[in-house]
Amino acid sequence: IAAAQFGNKALPFVSIDTSNKAKEQTDLIARLLKNDVVYGLKFHPLSLHAPVGSLIGSDFMEIAREYNLPVILHTTHDQWSDPALACKVLEYYPSVNFCLAHAAVFRPEAFERIDDLPNAYLDTSPFLGNCQIHLNYPDAGQLDLPFDQPRIVMQYLFDRFPKKLLYGSDEPYTYNFGPSPHPYFYN
Repeated sequence: IAAAQFGNKALPFVSIDTSNKAKEQTDLIARLLKNDVVYGLKFHPLSLHAPVGSLIGSDFMEIAREYNLPVILHTTHDQWSDPALACKVLEYYPSVNFCLAHAAVFRPEAFERIDDLPNAYLDTSPFLGNCQIHLNYPDAGQLDLPFDQPRIVMQYLFDRFPKKLLYGSDEPYTYNFGPSPHPYFYN
């Protein structure tokens, strides 16, 4: 979506749940679409304890396809929102654009697939928090990057995905209740 087209407007995305009252949700989304107040969908498998694969064959994806809505997928290291599993959803729906949130938690197998999927994008949210997580858990299966140097990691993302990287807005949400543990990033 071109920033010049929308200026300073917030573009609302609707959070969806494949495991709870899906018909009521899709009916509401259809009504909202008639008033042009929905710009995309967001699915958070971890918080719902619903696998990312539950999107396949869902009415939500039919709405996304029919109305050309992008879909944000939460990704992390768990059984519900693993980025490699999320990539299977992207492959199943090649005409729908997807954003893998949290930079697909820097998983090498996801990054390799993102290179080949024209409908795949990454966001950086919450970038500093993700860097800290990967410092604390260096054996979580992520790329070997200097997570103690966020600028270098961000440059890597820009260089690797120059047309697929989106600024994510979880930050500064993750540090609302105290100072950021990464003051050097802002210097």
